[in-house]
Amino acid sequence: MTSARAMTESVDMESNRQGQLFRLIADRMRIPHTIAKYVVEQSKRGSTVPFLARYRRDETGNLDETAIRQLLDMAEELSEVQRRREFMLKSLHDRGLLTPELRATFVKLVHLSQLEDAWEPFKEKRTSLAYRAREAGLEPLAHKLLHTIEPMNDLQDRLCFVEDGQKLFQALVVEEVQRCAELREIMLAECRKYGVITSSLVEFPRKKSAKDVSKQAFDNMKKQFSPYNNRRWYVHRISAHHVLALQRGEAKGVLQVKVLTQQRSESLFFAWSRKKFLGMQRRGDPATSRLLKQCLDAAFDHVIKATHSTVRRDLKKSAEKEAIAVFAHNLRHILLQCPLRDARVLAMDPGFAKGVKCVALNENGKVLTRFHCTVMDENKMKECICNCVQSYELNKIVIGNGTGSQRVASVVADAIEEKSLKVEYAIVSETGASVYSVSDVAKEEFPTLDPIFRGAVSIGRRVIDPLSELVKIPVRSMGIGMYQHDVSEQEMTRALNRVVESCVTTVGVNTMVANRYIMEKIPGVSKRMVDQIVLARHARKLVSREDLRRVPGMTESMYRQIAGFFRFPNSSNSLDNSNIHPESYPIVEKLVKVFNKERKEVGDMLLRMSEKELVELGGRVGCGKATLELVAKELVSPALDPRKELPAAAIFRRAPKNAADLKPGDRLSGVIESVTTFGVFVDAGLHDKFLVRGVDVDTVCVGGVLSDIYFEGLDELGRVTARYGGKVHAIGGGNGIQDVKQRLTLESEEVISTDELLLKGHGTLTSNLEVVRGERMQLFGVTESGEKGDQMFGKAAAASEGESGSFRKRHRARDEGVEAEAPAAKRILKEGDSPNCEQIISNTERKRSRSVMEVPIQKVANEPSSEKVIENAAEPVHDNRMQQTEGKLETRDTETSAESLGTSCKEEPLRTNPATDVLESNSSTKMEGGGDEEEEEVICF
Repeated sequence: MTSARAMTESVDMESNRQGQLFRLIADRMRIPHTIAKYVVEQSKRGSTVPFLARYRRDETGNLDETAIRQLLDMAEELSEVQRRREFMLKSLHDRGLLTPELRATFVKLVHLSQLEDAWEPFKEKRTSLAYRAREAGLEPLAHKLLHTIEPMNDLQDRLCFVEDGQKLFQALVVEEVQRCAELREIMLAECRKYGVITSSLVEFPRKKSAKDVSKQAFDNMKKQFSPYNNRRWYVHRISAHHVLALQRGEAKGVLQVKVLTQQRSESLFFAWSRKKFLGMQRRGDPATSRLLKQCLDAAFDHVIKATHSTVRRDLKKSAEKEAIAVFAHNLRHILLQCPLRDARVLAMDPGFAKGVKCVALNENGKVLTRFHCTVMDENKMKECICNCVQSYELNKIVIGNGTGSQRVASVVADAIEEKSLKVEYAIVSETGASVYSVSDVAKEEFPTLDPIFRGAVSIGRRVIDPLSELVKIPVRSMGIGMYQHDVSEQEMTRALNRVVESCVTTVGVNTMVANRYIMEKIPGVSKRMVDQIVLARHARKLVSREDLRRVPGMTESMYRQIAGFFRFPNSSNSLDNSNIHPESYPIVEKLVKVFNKERKEVGDMLLRMSEKELVELGGRVGCGKATLELVAKELVSPALDPRKELPAAAIFRRAPKNAADLKPGDRLSGVIESVTTFGVFVDAGLHDKFLVRGVDVDTVCVGGVLSDIYFEGLDELGRVTARYGGKVHAIGGGNGIQDVKQRLTLESEEVISTDELLLKGHGTLTSNLEVVRGERMQLFGVTESGEKGDQMFGKAAAASEGESGSFRKRHRARDEGVEAEAPAAKRILKEGDSPNCEQIISNTERKRSRSVMEVPIQKVANEPSSEKVIENAAEPVHDNRMQQTEGKLETRDTETSAESLGTSCKEEPLRTNPATDVLESNSSTKMEGGGDEEEEEVICF
């Protein structure tokens, strides 16, 4: 009986835990509880995300793949949070530390990083000084010092009887202060709102990574990162690519990156301490007061260091997620580029050492012939090209954009002109071709072909059918994002594999001709099953979806998951070449009987029906409205390739371009190679792709054509500089960035998704970035913790609420394109500060200036200058569009002149420009609030 009762209680607890999980997911994603439960349970039973998104729309509430993956990721994280929280609460309870307030603190946290931060001060570290202090019986003394005003004249004497007593006692007091959740929240909110990220070049190598390189290599790295010397950004305004650039420079040992806090943070800490700890009001005991001051000074250093570490960690994590989102967005559009129909291609892999490797391919990518030539003998090369084109009736020439590509393109153009060949050429990306040529996939596919020709085959095939060829290449080798080599490889691979799966299932697989590698990307099918499918195809036993069910080893559950993504164009049933799932075939037959029309006419009639009519019809034929909508689209346009209206993989030309022949103002057009948060990289047929800023990137995508690019010249590194002055040719457009917010999300508060987010799907990079960044419960910097911090400085609650409201209004005005007037700010000034500036100091400088006070602690608490409020001082205004410089407004992309900044940063403290939220100093160094500036040169890929 006892065992049965225990089992029943365990089941009930698990059921309650799952119910809480589903409710929390539903609340955060703003969806019904039943949908969250259905998606999670179906995923545990083996249902794949593409299957749920396409064939279970009625049950999932029309959630797309992005939303379903977000839901499942959230469920995975929250499950881990629940597990860790239970462990932490049990540990605290067993040690007698659990209070109702502490339990509430842990219960409200929803991110694993938040939970670990809250748990850090409570970890049992048997080697720590605080643990040793407890073992020595000093905990009651620490509690008395902090929470009572009783004199402790014998404290020093009692500490002398313990080895390292004062050191241990101070560590114990520091830990007690760190355990205050309210203090951590307030300090973190303060650092998010007013903290500053600084970077500077190091003079000499310090890290091992920098010491292992030669002096010349180190100097070259310093030159590369010189634009980041003496730069400053507000924590809440720094862009993702800046964070990643600083991270790379720091990892190379070239940059020193710090988080600086204003003196307000220290004053805030002690204002909170005076409110929290009664011991700060102790009188008549100077020695104890000095000891308490020393302990609180040490506690502040520990708290602010932990706060800075949290900010750096969250900035890094958020920036990496944004970089992954950019890479995934670009990868999706590269994979979905339109195949080049009926193209017979001469693919050329240029090079000097081993010459130019050439292969001829037919419409299906089969190798017709191969040859080798060199640009050192141009006449012979032209003859080889001419013979190959004419012999095999080729109509396209594809050149990889590697070393010598421009020289090869010039020879090809001359051959076309001299021989009057009816052929066009294009220079395309060969990224990943060399990796593929020596991979196991290439060896299996071309066991007898020389590896130097395998790369040329890959270059040609990625134009004929990009999706089928590019799935063979490791996605990290494709180089289409920003800082992809600086982010977590595991997270990057996971996200990119999801993109590949999504693209393959979106297009579908032609079972009769598809290679095994693209079949393996269908989620739910194993490699062993792919082998069986290929064997059945070779044995001519696979011509319909019903034949797929009879493949050896195929289970009913696997068939249900994958059948809708395999196409059979030669099947006697036309539905086998559509997105309609076999389980919906009876519904189609019922619809044909109900309307007594042909299938296409039935589809037209369904598309014209209202939502109410579709619901009623669904009840008659036994399906939901979403299923009818899918059936209608497929009946109207059966076997439609979604890539048909998207850009092709290249722009073909008949004449080359050379940057040396261009003049400033010449107009160019090119293919967008990569889209980032700070601009687009364009291939205009010159020696290299180049960055174009100022593009209205809301309508651009990888593979789109960008015209009206005006050549300006070459910079000191030989890179093309150009400006954009026109509109985007929306070839497959509507898939770009849209006003990316100039801040990163820190996992310091609960993230709640919006309905708009769930509806965007794969449409724009903005939607992907919003998935990464989320929407906060309140605007950045206007948090409950921040308002508590303001109240510590004597601000009335009404005034604090009014300031928060005006802050929201300024954001709303900015979003609506209305310039908002910067309100007067309230901040803390110490004695000797100028009323028009606020100092930002590092911990080292703070320690140097801090001295042990010889007066009782109550004098410090009552010192009026430490809480002096200046009503009209300039507060940062969160508007990054305009910059005030010597009385005139400039756009944020305008470079700040050295004259407007002054002479020396050390002579006068930093100031905040009220019009821009940009840090200024008397230095010729440019200081920014995180916008994508024109002067930015360190763009590393």
